[in-house]
Amino acid sequence: MHSASAKTLVIPKWLSFSACNKALGALCLFSVSFYFLYVPTPLLAADAVVGMSFTRIARCTSNASANVDSSAPCLAVPQELGEGELILAQGHIERQSSEVLGQIVGDMPRGTTVVFQSLGGDLMGGLRLGQFIRAKGFNTYLPLGLGANESLLKESKLLGKCVSSCAYS
Repeated sequence: MHSASAKTLVIPKWLSFSACNKALGALCLFSVSFYFLYVPTPLLAADAVVGMSFTRIARCTSNASANVDSSAPCLAVPQELGEGELILAQGHIERQSSEVLGQIVGDMPRGTTVVFQSLGGDLMGGLRLGQFIRAKGFNTYLPLGLGANESLLKESKLLGKCVSSCAYS
């Protein structure tokens, strides 16, 4: 008996490659591949996606006394990105992510940096988000870590990642 959390696929003996090879030849490979492609797997609570969120975050300065509130989370970014404001974008990119970002940034100046931590999501959402960011003149940045501020992440598996549709943003 398999547990609900198992993601293992059990292939019946009659569907094995050797049995297919004798019976159907090369055509069997397609049907086996098709079988693998469309086997549904249950979505586990641990696999649930978290929608893209955007949070303004302070820029860390080299002089700790210059920070307005030293207890507030901040992020150090390379000087090449300028002195603009920072926005932490994390989670699953959705079709409406660019509209959500638009509401948050309002009239933030060119040179604002969007810091990504995302495993991707909706392709069109990622493309639209990228168009919005470029139209506003914003920078993008992917840090390998957030230092002492890793608690800002909704999910630790996002740390240092911008894959799939995130790459288009």
